[in-house]
Order: sequence, then structure tokens, then C-alpha cells
Amino acid sequence: MKKLFFCTLLFLYTLHAHSQLTCNGYWGPYLVNQTFGQGNATANWYGPLATFAPGASTSTVFVGAAGPPGATLADDQSGLVKNTSAPGTGQGGNWVNATDHTGDPNGLMLLVNAPSTAATVFFEYTMNDLCPNTTLRLGVWVMNVNSSLVATSTCGANTQYPNLTLRVVDPVTNAVLALANTGNVPIDTSWHQFFVTFSNGTNTSVKLQVVNNSVGSGCGNDLALDDITVQACIPVSQVLPKLDTLTCSNTTLDFVANVINSPYIPAEYQWQYSTDGGLTWQNQGLPSTSPNYAFTTTGLPLGEYLIRYITGSVGTTGNINCISISDTSRVLVDSIPVIEMFETICSGQSLDFFGRTLTTSGIYDTIIPSTGMRCDSIFRMELVVVPTPQQIMMPDSLIACQYDSVPLQSNTLPPNNNYTYQWTPSTNLNADTDPNVWFYADASRRYVLRVTNTVNNIPCSLTDTVDVIVNPGDFLEVAKNDFAICPGDSVQLLASGADAYLWTPGRGLSDPAIGNPVAKPEVTTSYQLIGTSAKGCTDTQIVNIAVHPAAVLALPESVNLYPGEVYYLQPGTNAIFFNWFPNSGINDVAISNPRFNPIVDTRYFVTAKTDFGCEVTDSFDVWVKETVLDMPNAFNPNYEDYKVSIRGLATLESFEIYNRWGQKIFETKDIRQGWNGTFSGTPQPTGVYVYQIKATTSEGKPFKQSGNVTLLR
Repeated sequence: MKKLFFCTLLFLYTLHAHSQLTCNGYWGPYLVNQTFGQGNATANWYGPLATFAPGASTSTVFVGAAGPPGATLADDQSGLVKNTSAPGTGQGGNWVNATDHTGDPNGLMLLVNAPSTAATVFFEYTMNDLCPNTTLRLGVWVMNVNSSLVATSTCGANTQYPNLTLRVVDPVTNAVLALANTGNVPIDTSWHQFFVTFSNGTNTSVKLQVVNNSVGSGCGNDLALDDITVQACIPVSQVLPKLDTLTCSNTTLDFVANVINSPYIPAEYQWQYSTDGGLTWQNQGLPSTSPNYAFTTTGLPLGEYLIRYITGSVGTTGNINCISISDTSRVLVDSIPVIEMFETICSGQSLDFFGRTLTTSGIYDTIIPSTGMRCDSIFRMELVVVPTPQQIMMPDSLIACQYDSVPLQSNTLPPNNNYTYQWTPSTNLNADTDPNVWFYADASRRYVLRVTNTVNNIPCSLTDTVDVIVNPGDFLEVAKNDFAICPGDSVQLLASGADAYLWTPGRGLSDPAIGNPVAKPEVTTSYQLIGTSAKGCTDTQIVNIAVHPAAVLALPESVNLYPGEVYYLQPGTNAIFFNWFPNSGINDVAISNPRFNPIVDTRYFVTAKTDFGCEVTDSFDVWVKETVLDMPNAFNPNYEDYKVSIRGLATLESFEIYNRWGQKIFETKDIRQGWNGTFSGTPQPTGVYVYQIKATTSEGKPFKQSGNVTLLR
């Protein structure tokens, strides 16, 4: 039975396959395009099937959005997926990794682990709203999702290849309208499109059945279906004559419909024209069985008209699925065509306009006669003549000194506020797009000024040049820029490189108009030297002369010293270096405040210098006096002892104190010891006492004196 059934099926395939229709025109747009829908970036399985593919059904177990139970798509199961190796197929390396046939990563397909029983209809899809008595082509995309591993290892010689029959049947009677066999779908990771061509007769709906032909071990036979399409065979429809023409108002053009191998018997024609480039179409009258159409321009607005017709069987031209749309003819309706032309030229140029020489701005019309049934043409030229700058007034050359700022000035005639300016090169210019610029003189250079009047993107220009000759400005040299002197000193200034010199300020200079004056400023001064070259250029140098403070030393004219005394000098000075002479009777000859104790009258000389080297010399006298002794005539023991007053050195022979009664109450031979106003530890009363003293000075002179002293309390 299996063998007989197979042979019968094969016979039917052969019969229907060889009896498929041919299209004598071209396959039109899709009447049906079932893509199985669109997925998203997150889900792997989708359902139900009716939601994503209305009209489709399957005899296999459709797993839906939950995916296969047990995470394996088993035999006789199917599902909607974005990828043939979606998680849950459970097939590992036995199935390829592929998207739908368009390559869309979110496009859906029907993935089928097909049954292994022959003649099983495992998928059906019903298509409605078809036009009866139409030659149709049904297409379906199929992929063998098995990988090469199935054929070489997993199944080997037992591998089943998907082998399908595409069968078109009457959805009511199930009468077979057409069928075609795919043969073994190869293992090649590619999508394959299979077609079946048929006539639907009086049916407006048909059903596609996908039948399994593969039987065997059940190892393999796994496939994916995508994009089921239906196209009608449409005859080639032409508008004759095929025109792209200009016509005048109040004329008529005759057209005829030419349909090659028309299947529409009897046919009708609906003529249309479009005034918006084909976006919308206006029916011209009612559909007619006559192929002829007269396009009359009388009363029509001027403009472009596209002309076409729709043809189909009588009574069907209103059904988009049942018609053929012709090509178009283009007709431009105009009273007299005006061809607008625009040109811009510079003054002094001319334009040839159909034999006329134009030199001034204006609008010019020329009528060009047409031939045959055509309107004459008006060629309208709008000419703009741009005034070109006529003269640039500026010097041919300038002479400048290096480092000077030199104005480059121009005046363009005739004046025009629309001029643009360009200086070339722009080196050392403060701007390069102004008519008047400043040049910072660095080196000799030629500058080109281009003055342009631009209208309608047409530049009309005039150029002129100016040569700037730059004489050197860095020629003045001085031997030394910085000096330091003391008050009253002078320095020799030395400058060279210029023809004339001028020092400012002139104060303290022997001559401010020479290059080598002698400078003797009283205070720190910065001298600016301006040198002028033979070319009249000037250069400047600065010479700084620092006048440091004069050395100051304040000494006494003289001092008196007595034998045994030392003089401590504390001079007022800003000097830090000293040299005293002579070196006798002085403790240090190199300091500002030495101690003096000469034994004879001495004049000391000193030279003092500041840290800047400013020097002063001075001297003072030290007079050595003889020892002087004296006795006070009163004292207060609460504050001092009563003793000899001495300047110098002396030896005391005796010093005695007597009270009014002649009683000796104090005596000593120590010149440094005095009476404290007591006798035998008892304070003596206020009153007058008598003293006697005998001493000899260091010079050997005796000193003897007696007298009264008053004790005060």
C-alpha cells in the first residue's frame, strides 16, 4: 500500500507539474504576502499562530509562546521563532543558526520538526480576495535547518531530507487546482523559494497545503517556512503613442490602449490622468470596452499631465487585485512655453543670445518657432551685468622701517558697498579682508589686493599690487647696557651702528647727541638712546646707570682721654668695610667701632666703603690729658660714699676725715675707697666735717688738699 500510494502521488505531482500555466506578461505586485509577523528583541518563541499568521494552520503540535515542553522541539512539533537555533529547540549542533530569509534578526518563520509519515498535510494557509479566472503564482520560502553534522555523523546514511509537495486546493471542495514538488531540500544553510502556478477559475479563495513526502528513520526532515506570496500574471499594457511632449491649449491628442496577450475577455478600460506627478489619478469618464481615448486640453489648467489606463475583465477595473495598469505618457500643456534662462556676466563681457549680443542688464525674449502641432517657445533671458571694479588707487611702492606699523590704503572706483577685498599674502597684516590694513613691517614683500564684486555667485574682480620695501630697524648696538657708580663717579657710554644718536634725558651727559658721551648722573637714571640710520630708520637701546648711595661716616672732631681711660667709638655710617691708621692704641683696625686708648695724643685716619664700593675718608683726634684730682664739698651717704674724684691714674698716700671735735673718724690709702658717713658702724649726724688727702698722679705730680665737706641726710 505504501508503494502504491507513493506511485499515485508521484503520478499526480508529475501530471500537475507538467500542466502548470505560463505567464505571458509579468508577475505583478504581491496580492498576498504572509511573513509570519515580526518578533522583538527579548522573546524567543511566539504565538498563537493565528495572531501572527492569520489564515494559517498546522496539523503539528504548535508550541506557542511558551516554547517546546522539555526544551526540545520534538517530531511533529512546530513553533514561530526568529532563529532556527532558538533556545528550546534542543537540537544543538544538528540545526543551523539562521534568521528568516530576509536576514531580519526579528523576522519570524515557522520552524517545523516534520512528521515522517508520507502524504501528511502538516501546514495549510487560506488566501482570500483573489480575482477569479486569474493566472496566479504561489511562492513559499523553505530552508533545511539540519546542519551538515546530521548527514555526516548524527544520521549518516539514514538522513531524511525535507521533501514537500506544494498543493493548491479549493478551500470548499478540496479539489486540487495545482501542485508542485520541491524535491529534496538540500543541507546548505540557504533559503530556497519554490513556486506553483495555477488558475483559480471561479474561486476567490484558495488554500495552500504543504505535504510531507519524506519517510524513513525520522532522523532529519527538519525545516523552516517563510514568506508565502501570491502574484497575478499581469499583461503588458501600453499607451500608444508613447509620448513625452509639449502641447498647446485647445488641442486634442488621441491615445489607444494596447494590451499584449490580454487575458481579459471581454476587457474594459478606465482612462485616467494625474496632475501631481502620479500621486493621485482622476478617472476620465466611465470604464468602457473601447480602447480609444481622446485627451482634450480645452479648459484644462496649464501644467503637466500623466496619462494611463486601467484594464481588466468587464466589471473588475474597480478591484485592485483584478487589473493591469498601463505605462504612462507625459503631456505638458502650455499656451506658449516660456523657457526661463538666467545668466550673470561681468561688465566688459558679452553674451550671445540666439544671435543677439547682450552687454547690459535686462530681460530679453526670443520666440523660437516650433514644428508640427507644437506651441512656439519663448526663450526668456534675464541677464545681470555685474559692475566690475575699474581702478584701484594705491601707491605702487612704500618704504618702511623694520618694526614700524605702515598703513596700506586703497580706494576702488567706482565706489560700491558690495565690494569684497582680499590681500595676498596676509603675512603680518592686521586684517586681510579690509580695503585699508596695517602692515607690521618685518621684511620686504609684494602684496596683491583683489577687489571683487560678486552677484549670483559670479565674481568680477580687479587686482593691483604694492611693493613694500622694509629697511633694517635692528642696527643700534651699545657696548654695555647696565652700569653701577657711586655719587660723583662717571662712566664712558659706547654706542655704534647709527648715523645719528640722541640720548634722553640729557641730564648728566657730556653730550647727548654723540654715540659715546661721558655720563655722570647724580641719581639712578635710565637713558634711552635713539639711533637713526642712513635710511632714516630708528632703533632704540636702553642703558641703565645705577647711582648707589654715597658712603657716610660721622666722627667726632676730637675726644679727650685721661690715663687709664678707653674711648668706645660709635660712628654713624652706612659703610661695612673699614681701615684705621695708625694701628697703635686701637683694638681693631677693620671694624666701624674700635676701642681707643693711646698713651699720647694721636690723630686716627679711616677709609670706609659701602657694599657697593662707595668710599669715604675721615679722621679725628684723641687728646691724652694729665690726671685730674678733686674733692666734692658735700655728699649724701644714702646714695654714695665720699671719696676723691679722679680722671686719670693716681696713688693715694692718705685720706682722713675728722669731726668738728678733731676726732679722726675715717682713714684709707685705697683711692677707690670712700667714707660711708659712719663711725664705728654708727651713722654720723648731718654737719660739716674736715678731710685731708695726699696723693701722687701717674705723671708723678703730688696732690695735697684739705677742706670741709657737708654730710647730708
